[in-house]
Amino acid sequence: MGVAGASEFCGGGRTRLRVAMQFSDRAEKPHCTPPVQSVLNRVLPAAIIPCLSDVQRSTRCLAERTDMTGSGPPVRDGWYDLVRHVIELTPRDLYLGCYSSVRGWGGALTSAHRVIAAGRRRGVSTLLLGATARAEAAGGMRPDVSHFNVRVGREPLLWRVQSWRTSRQLAGGLRRLPRPRAAFLGLSPFWVIAARQAWPGLPVFYRLPCILYNCLPFTWPRRRPASVWGRLDFAGVERAEHLAFALADLTFVPTEAARREILEFHPAARERVEVRPESCEPRETSPELRTMQRRRLGVPDDAVVFLVAGRCDLNKAFDAAVRALPVVGDGARLVVVGDGPQQPALTQLAEELGVAPRVQFVGPQPDMEPWYAAADCVISTSFYDTFPNTLQEAMCRARPVIVPRHAPPQVYAGFAEVVANEGGGLLYDRSQPEALAAAMRQLANDGDTRRKLSDEARRASEQWFRRGSIIDRVFTYLRQESDAIAARVGAPA
Repeated sequence: MGVAGASEFCGGGRTRLRVAMQFSDRAEKPHCTPPVQSVLNRVLPAAIIPCLSDVQRSTRCLAERTDMTGSGPPVRDGWYDLVRHVIELTPRDLYLGCYSSVRGWGGALTSAHRVIAAGRRRGVSTLLLGATARAEAAGGMRPDVSHFNVRVGREPLLWRVQSWRTSRQLAGGLRRLPRPRAAFLGLSPFWVIAARQAWPGLPVFYRLPCILYNCLPFTWPRRRPASVWGRLDFAGVERAEHLAFALADLTFVPTEAARREILEFHPAARERVEVRPESCEPRETSPELRTMQRRRLGVPDDAVVFLVAGRCDLNKAFDAAVRALPVVGDGARLVVVGDGPQQPALTQLAEELGVAPRVQFVGPQPDMEPWYAAADCVISTSFYDTFPNTLQEAMCRARPVIVPRHAPPQVYAGFAEVVANEGGGLLYDRSQPEALAAAMRQLANDGDTRRKLSDEARRASEQWFRRGSIIDRVFTYLRQESDAIAARVGAPA
């Protein structure tokens, strides 16, 4: 093996590792490649030794015939060339961790983008990190990249206990990045733990999307894991959530109901949980966009369109809206944005009830704006939903909402608190099958009620937006901590 050259440059808040290596291995089994540690110790400056994990990983990946991320095409047997793999990244003020692909869609990702937008308005630089089974191509990463995914592997056999391993895997990915200049905000308990493990002493905050311990059972057919392995993995989730609440400097929740839920689950977090919803900016929908989108859907001008959005699973329970449609009347339409395991059953149910022509499944939509424009009302049918982004966005566009009443442990509906306190929608009893149909029928048949609730929704969204962002609270907390430390240091002995 010959090492062609190596250099490290540090300056201006940027760390760059450039390694140019060429080596050959004529062994029949590439995984027998000799270790590079001893060779590099002799030829590299001492300053670069902390970065050897990247070089060693590169060698292991080549030995496994993959690219630098483990996700690329196979390379040739025999000679292997690794030329100028560059890892270069500009540190940011705030990193955010979301337990989904940064190129996907969903509630947590939408919340992360709201925080990022609020930070941009305040001059705060951010980096959004996702988690997927396949990592990014690091060789093509720009120093100013705004988002990328960290690999969370699922090795054979061990995937059954993934929840016990996820935080450690994410921490390994974080250690390869420059430390944030200010803080880390996790939108998943696994990211909170990983940030603490990777960067001890860094302020870490937790923005609660939901308590998985309460949420996941609603996605299971019998409200419990189907196997021993499932119960073991669920125990790992419970452990991770308790640990995240214990490690986070502050946990942000959108409602008092969510705060009470946390304190029931982890009472020790009482002094570190704050109610601070992250609202979207109020905006007007375009009448032209509304007309165009409804024409695409084939919806008559006088029809009332109800919208549900999210994953088609047992928790979202979109079947409740489909079952209500025959009672609402022929002038009502239902649009389902999203897909999931229950979609075939929903399609069949609509056919059995004779409402299939009035129900449209449009799949996941990265841009929800046209769908809010086309809708007259947005519905939540979930058993568990802490603070649905679709309902927030609907009210920010002056669309009334229909929400189940919060009645734990049968129903967790955090948004019911908003509707009860500020209006903008109707509440219904999730345990009464006819209650949702009655609420939908009221809005479908009463234009005055729709307009009244629309005005309330607009006012409520304007009030949320004026309350300030999570970003504001994060940096207020950092200033307070800095002042407290300075006061302690300057105090006489």
